[in-house]
Amino acid sequence: MWLRPLLRELKSKAFSAGRLAVFLAAGSTVVAGVAYGLTSHVVPSAVSHPYFGLESIRLISDVKLDDPGALVARGALYEGTSLWSIDPVTVESSIAELPWVREAELERRFPSEVILRVYKREAVAATIHGGRVFLVDAAGMVYQEPSGKYPDVPYLTGWSEADSLGARRAALRRSMQLVFAAEAAGVEASQVDVGADGLMWLYLDEPGIPVMLGRRVDAASAIRRLQVVLRSVSGDGREIEQIDLSLEGRAVVRARDGQLPVLLSRVHREAGGSRLATAEASGGERG
Repeated sequence: MWLRPLLRELKSKAFSAGRLAVFLAAGSTVVAGVAYGLTSHVVPSAVSHPYFGLESIRLISDVKLDDPGALVARGALYEGTSLWSIDPVTVESSIAELPWVREAELERRFPSEVILRVYKREAVAATIHGGRVFLVDAAGMVYQEPSGKYPDVPYLTGWSEADSLGARRAALRRSMQLVFAAEAAGVEASQVDVGADGLMWLYLDEPGIPVMLGRRVDAASAIRRLQVVLRSVSGDGREIEQIDLSLEGRAVVRARDGQLPVLLSRVHREAGGSRLATAEASGGERG
């Protein structure tokens, strides 16, 4: 007799479990149906609704663009495009491919506005190739200024005439090192030239003195020696025709009026060493 209550209890639990299973199955069906309805009907309708259509584009840039519309078009930011379908990463990558762009950032502001921020590269030098002016940033990236206005920076010449791509890159890198070293030392340079014979020349901004540096140049050492020379001459240096620093530890200064080179005798430690730095006359007596 004790089995009957036990059987009734088991039947009751089985019935309850069955009802729970049916309820869960029905609930899952309802959830699946709602999810399907949202993804197949509600979400597409909301995404494509004119309420989310692009109406306003705010372009923020540190350069004045001649044709800002071209930049917007490159990002495929067309009026009426749903903000939901605009992928910021894709837009930023497309615009960042422009050589002059350092950074691009897109911000979506729902329901109908985007903010596009575009920042240009900072030029440290300029160069001429194919009759056109290009700028060069600190990383060696060569690009054209979108505004057509060029800053007052040193010009790099001769490097692009090298025979191979590797040689051109090496020459550009050496030229850039000289620009950096000169800027760090407060030496104002107007041009760095790599001659066909491989000789490197630095032209001072004022009064335009050419400085011969040689083929293998330690930029920092050369600029330190140049500073010693400039501190050693009197006046504004306009009487100087040329400074030759191609020999390590020496400097030859040639005067414009044809006089003998000025003889310099300075302690080389002023230029980072311990030996005496002298200037030799290319001909005639030493004074």
